[in-house]
Amino acid sequence: MNRHYFNTKGSISALITEYEEMSQKGVVCFYEESVFMQLIDFYEYSKQWIKALTVTNYAITRHEASANLLLRKAQLLVSQDCLDEAFAALEIAQKRAPLNWNIRFAKADILSLKGEHKCALILLHHMKKNCDNETLADVFVYEAGIFENLRQYRRMFKALCEALTLVPTHEDAAHQMIAAVSHLGNFKESIAFNEYLLDRDPYLKWAWFNLGYALAAMNRVNDAIEAYEFACSLDEDFEQAYQECAQLLVDKQQYAAALNYYLHILSRTTTEIAQTLLQVGVCYTQLGDHRKGYAFYLEALEMDPNCWETHYRIGAFHASLGCWKEAIKCYRKALYREDEREEIYAAMGEAYFQLKKYQKGIFYFAKATEIAPDLVEYWLEPAAFLMDSGRTSAAMEVLETAEMNIPNIEIQYAKIACMYSSGRRAEAAYLLGELLVVDFEPHTTLFRMSPILELDMSIQKMIDLFKK
Repeated sequence: MNRHYFNTKGSISALITEYEEMSQKGVVCFYEESVFMQLIDFYEYSKQWIKALTVTNYAITRHEASANLLLRKAQLLVSQDCLDEAFAALEIAQKRAPLNWNIRFAKADILSLKGEHKCALILLHHMKKNCDNETLADVFVYEAGIFENLRQYRRMFKALCEALTLVPTHEDAAHQMIAAVSHLGNFKESIAFNEYLLDRDPYLKWAWFNLGYALAAMNRVNDAIEAYEFACSLDEDFEQAYQECAQLLVDKQQYAAALNYYLHILSRTTTEIAQTLLQVGVCYTQLGDHRKGYAFYLEALEMDPNCWETHYRIGAFHASLGCWKEAIKCYRKALYREDEREEIYAAMGEAYFQLKKYQKGIFYFAKATEIAPDLVEYWLEPAAFLMDSGRTSAAMEVLETAEMNIPNIEIQYAKIACMYSSGRRAEAAYLLGELLVVDFEPHTTLFRMSPILELDMSIQKMIDLFKK
């Protein structure tokens, strides 16, 4: 009898070839359960479901006492949405191995998938008798999944607390806890619970991670970064912690520190790294090394050509060099992949203004304000471009539309700048005096909209008067 092991790609290939050749002849001469399991895994991974089930059924005829093969068959049937057949297979499996907890968990899964949540919870409740802490923690995690399906998030949270109290290292429970807390918004309660776990054992990486998540949600960013740093120190391969910590550092504009975390991730993994390559590029760009940032954008694009942000960032690089036509090409590719991002439309608008194609510039900035009407930046920028080109009437029209959408004092200062530029000095001076009384701080918007006004002595005297 031949024995087969999947130690190398060659052995897998050889096993599959041998099995299929013998199947065609109607004879299979190896009977080890482990070999059948490897064949089933291969066919399932390659999505050849009929072959996977054929192997499973044949294996069951050779190993009639095997509950594991019946469990495997049930799993395959579930993947094909054959829930009743899967449950029937598990009933037989349970008779053969009544103490196999995995069979009962699989039955609970199927009941839940069928919408029979109450029956699933009753089954899980009975499992709580006479089981060890690890199995009991698993039961609570399964219950939590059902409570989430039922949108009973408080019960979900409590079940996960029970699981983590029993087994603080239970990664499935810790991971599901993020969803529970996100649904409930009970961040203070989450902080208290994770601190309780860490008081018991300060080396729980997931407790530090979940603590960081809750702290960040409470805007305690520095504390959240510290928690994530602890999680990272406990496991150098804890990519999720490195990613979250790096993102918070980016949000704080601490790009050098964030870059170190992203580079660490790249040093530990080679798969699904397109987003990390993109973020490395962003960090280098923000640190002033545009060429290196661009190089990482190209690497990210090669790995994931459908990422809108990568095309957008490459466009921004060309824009920084004044290559506006190249920038527009990249922005179009970004829009093709994501047409609901206001920053892409705004970037397109800027590029067209730089090319003196004012109507197109106005059009794209208008698209940006349709998506994000409350962002004053996207109203002021086109108005400033239009004023700079002497189109003060068009600029005023943009600002008046803006005022109808978002009453904002910066827009009022921008309108005053527009009045000065169009020769309405007396009216502008009167309104400026009133506005400086209301809110002095945003007066610099005047000079942003029309830099030449900073040299106007009458305006400077008025500003100096209100400074005092």
